[in-house]
Amino acid sequence: CLLATRLVESGVRFVTISTGGWDTHQRNWESLKTRLLPPLDAGLAGLFNGLHEKGLLESTVVFVTGEFGRTPKINTTRGGRDHYPRCMFMLMAGGGVVGGRVIGQSSANATEPLNDAITPDDVAASFYHALGISHEKEYLSPSGRPMMIVRDGKVLPQLFS
Repeated sequence: CLLATRLVESGVRFVTISTGGWDTHQRNWESLKTRLLPPLDAGLAGLFNGLHEKGLLESTVVFVTGEFGRTPKINTTRGGRDHYPRCMFMLMAGGGVVGGRVIGQSSANATEPLNDAITPDDVAASFYHALGISHEKEYLSPSGRPMMIVRDGKVLPQLFS
């Protein structure tokens, strides 16, 4: 995250950080407590503080996500959580995103969205919006085939107001 801050500071326009190994099918609590969450927490805090101190947070979009959620119930055979596509979290900050709030809510047992679901396409449309890229623009492949970068998403206005 320190390197990412320095890259942004030097003018790099797109930086990706990967922290693989989040499959907690076994020893979920131990893995989260000792191996996964402490470096993520420290890294994100350093990233946000570094970007803020350098005056770069408002012009830098930070997007944190995985590829899907985790089961709301622990798999008692292995002490872990399995793949679960119906509910998950994402974090977006900086770049015009108004911070300090949670948008969207799951049911009491975290099995599904409580109200209207926020789709991956909605998140992608919002991310592109924050980057200043129209998610509605149609692009052409090298062979001339029309392609959308986001097919069905809409910008989530509550992220920006």
